[in-house]
Amino acid sequence: MFVLSRSLGQSLVVDEAFILVVASIGELEATLIRTDESGLHGVELTIRPGSMTEIAPGVGATLIPFERRKVRIGFVTGDGHIVRARSSALRSSSKRKSADGSTGSS
Repeated sequence: MFVLSRSLGQSLVVDEAFILVVASIGELEATLIRTDESGLHGVELTIRPGSMTEIAPGVGATLIPFERRKVRIGFVTGDGHIVRARSSALRSSSKRKSADGSTGSS
């Protein structure tokens, strides 16, 4: 099991195809919104302790009680699936500076 902690509004990336955003955190459940990379087709998912919820094909998640303002999510994945915290690099411009200071597309 892989575990990540997230606060309200923070996100995760699943298989580079889906983004999960923490929409609400309750004592016994948390709500996640799953979208594709374009931000379209949002699906609301609820995770609870003691049960596994399929959040994407081949990826399950469960709530691990932690603290009031954060959610700790345990992920179980099949072979080849990747779950990671969303980095600021995914939100950055597609133009990046090279070592010599010029810009280019990635």
